[in-house]
Amino acid sequence: MMFRKRYHLIFVFSLFLLPFGRYYQILSGYWRWDDTAILLQLLKTPVWKYFCIPKVYQLLSCANFTPWVMLSHQGDLTLFGLNPAAFYFHHLLSLSFIAIAGYYFLSLWVDKKFAFSGMVLFTIGAPVATVIQQLMTRHYLEGLLFAILSLYYVVLFLRRGKNHYLLFGVVFYALAVMAKEIYVPLVCLLPWIPEQTIKVRLKAMLPFVLVVFFYVVWRQYMLGSLVGGYAGNAHDLISFTTLPLVLDRFSDIPVFLFGPWWKPLFVVYLGMMIFSVLAAPSQLLLISIVVFACIMLPLVPVAVSPGIVAPDRYVLLIWFAVSFSGACCFARLYQKTSLASKKTMSIAFVVAWCVVLAFVGTYGYESGKRTQQLAREYDALGRFVWMTNDKEVYFIPPPQVLAGYWFVDCLFKIKSQVQPNLSSPVGVIDGLYLHPSIKKLWTYDAKCYCMKDISASLKKRISRAMAAVRKMPLSIFFKYMPGLVSWRFGPYATGSYHLLADELGARLLPCEGVLRARIDDDFSFCIRYTSPEGWKTYSPPFTFNPHGMSINWERK
Repeated sequence: MMFRKRYHLIFVFSLFLLPFGRYYQILSGYWRWDDTAILLQLLKTPVWKYFCIPKVYQLLSCANFTPWVMLSHQGDLTLFGLNPAAFYFHHLLSLSFIAIAGYYFLSLWVDKKFAFSGMVLFTIGAPVATVIQQLMTRHYLEGLLFAILSLYYVVLFLRRGKNHYLLFGVVFYALAVMAKEIYVPLVCLLPWIPEQTIKVRLKAMLPFVLVVFFYVVWRQYMLGSLVGGYAGNAHDLISFTTLPLVLDRFSDIPVFLFGPWWKPLFVVYLGMMIFSVLAAPSQLLLISIVVFACIMLPLVPVAVSPGIVAPDRYVLLIWFAVSFSGACCFARLYQKTSLASKKTMSIAFVVAWCVVLAFVGTYGYESGKRTQQLAREYDALGRFVWMTNDKEVYFIPPPQVLAGYWFVDCLFKIKSQVQPNLSSPVGVIDGLYLHPSIKKLWTYDAKCYCMKDISASLKKRISRAMAAVRKMPLSIFFKYMPGLVSWRFGPYATGSYHLLADELGARLLPCEGVLRARIDDDFSFCIRYTSPEGWKTYSPPFTFNPHGMSINWERK
């Protein structure tokens, strides 16, 4: 007994340290992606307003209701100020707690060594390697932690019958759904937990249903919509035209989970699942179907827009489910086959598991490295903007930051609020905006992962930008109502259209679309078309009206 307890403590301690040992590099990271937008909103508006004032919350998002992300960031901001290292430490701590909670949850059904192995697999996977580098995904991580704890305490209640376990389960479930909508369907799993009678499980489900009812009313009030995602119309999500797109995006998920070795690894995983279903009571098949539906259905909106295109936050819950079920199936397979030759099978299973960890860990490392390359653009530019006190310095943002230029615009505003006596450099979002009066020009250099002075090439850049401009036909229909923007550009079916604005950068848009968005400021913008041959044509500037506007313009 003492020997087992000692191993248990070693497992827990190892899972606590694993995220720090694997991802310690993120502690040197700076603000990235949507971080500055979240921080700016918190500096401008008290956090409680994001829980009860729709117009305030919708400035953060019209597509998803995730107030927990604001509360979590506010905690770090209050305790540590604008210190990104502390935010990343919190991020790592959340992952450690997920690994430990998942270990305890798995241990309810399998031996501790398999529970430990399953959480190691989860921690080194590609989705985790991406999410851990993005503070803006904090609510996905902590929502997963709350969901695991909720299910864990529900199982304890069903086994031991103590009401305080059920209370803990309900509280953690409420926190999970407040963190992210994808955890709302967790309530559907409760009747299928293989513990106690169906009558007891349904009774335990009642307080969870009350939480869902409250959440639905709350969400409807805050967003005016029960369906999440960025697509403009809810019926677009269930139309026959979008079904092939959704299925196509879903078919890529095994690649994002397992990487270049996805075929053999997916076949092995599927084989273990089939073996477990056939070797277990028929109820396991129904449980698997319910779990699959609960995880996949909330992803339909994001599969439509913006799409599931990488091993990122959208597949984090799927990866946990795969790691969890993989550990369970592996334990069952081991139990069934080790009876014949325990020593031989033990060695074979250890080797097989090490091979799986090697494949998954290698892919996770490579995936994390790609995310790190992108993150370095934000790190370098963010520090450059924050530390440069010279308004005569101009800079060209790297392409990824340019597409999400609100990162820079929000950082400008944070700097002016926190350090009002300092000035900031000026961003150049398009080559047409370069002019001879500029003396100092910088841009990001991928070779050194730093900002580099390119003032010597200014004249060539201006000449090249002017030579690409043509006065060609262009048509624009653009409409904004608070919460919804729609557009249609023409007459070209090929090439690319960008919305250019000092606040938004160069935002790539399809020829036609509808998007949920709420913008509270007026600003000037224009539309740029870039042909496949490289020439460009621009619309005149328009003024965005946050109260509503409609543009119907054409140049023949």
